[in-house]
Amino acid sequence: MISKIIEPKTLSLITTEKCTAACHNCCFQCSPRLKQRMSLEDMKFLIDEVIKDFPMILACVFTGGECTTLGTDLHQIINYAAINNLKCRIVTNGHWAVSESRALLFLKQLKDAGLHELNLSTGDEHQKWIPYDRIVYACQAAVKLEMFVAVNIESTPESKFTSVSMKSDDRISREIMLGKVVVKDSLWIDFDKEHLDRTLEMNDGPCINLFNTISVSPDGHLQACCGLTCKNSIYLDLGSYRKHSLRQLYIEQFDDLMKLWLYTHGPKKIYSFLCEKKGVANESYRYPHICSMCHHILENKENMDIIKANISSIIPSVMLKYQFINNLKT
Repeated sequence: MISKIIEPKTLSLITTEKCTAACHNCCFQCSPRLKQRMSLEDMKFLIDEVIKDFPMILACVFTGGECTTLGTDLHQIINYAAINNLKCRIVTNGHWAVSESRALLFLKQLKDAGLHELNLSTGDEHQKWIPYDRIVYACQAAVKLEMFVAVNIESTPESKFTSVSMKSDDRISREIMLGKVVVKDSLWIDFDKEHLDRTLEMNDGPCINLFNTISVSPDGHLQACCGLTCKNSIYLDLGSYRKHSLRQLYIEQFDDLMKLWLYTHGPKKIYSFLCEKKGVANESYRYPHICSMCHHILENKENMDIIKANISSIIPSVMLKYQFINNLKT
């Protein structure tokens, strides 16, 4: 459909479905009961393929599940990515930081392997499984090692623990104030409910998740994004790299009008279009996040039928804006 694709900048390996926590409504549905994970050989293969096919890749993210359950394989794959000139980041719940000294030892080994950045996840649900003190110990250790650290705190209308809570903690508040630790609230979607009151201001513009990352799940499937509802959408499953090349699976996205439309205009604009065509009230306020709205759009057959029926009127504005956006980036 287009002549110029957007080259991804990040490889994200969802290394395992196993997690040391069993958070209710985990977006990747991970738990201690699940065992599926990538082998060290699989991860090395993916890094090799991405470097070969996408020379603009700058970083590699290791997430899950809980990527630190990989043990020494995590050290080895971080080192492998680092010697291939990729900046490495892990996303973790910090279960390993039972004390500051233990956290320091753990992180130093990862830093020596090539780790650049630590991302921690916490909040009311996480803290049912992982004590908050471990997040503090992990942050303190990362600061001592001069490692960038960010903390994502799950946010819902009922949240008791928020970024304010952490910024008020005397053990880490100075480091937060100095920018050595970045703390932010991130939406936690309750998938048990169809709609929620919105807790964060919804992005009215384009989807920022598409076309930036090569994201691979433990079963070898590429995902179009790392959004909150990506695992719940067949539409966002690009296929298995074991059957087709990574580059082929990635490039085929650019023949998909819906993904281009989400990228150029965003779910809220598409939702408004659909409401107008249906002749129904626009109730975008009922969706807590653009990911939940995107899921509603993609998984509703009536919505997709309307889009197919109006494709000739949609294409010109999508293609024009896509070219405009890419011209600004070059």
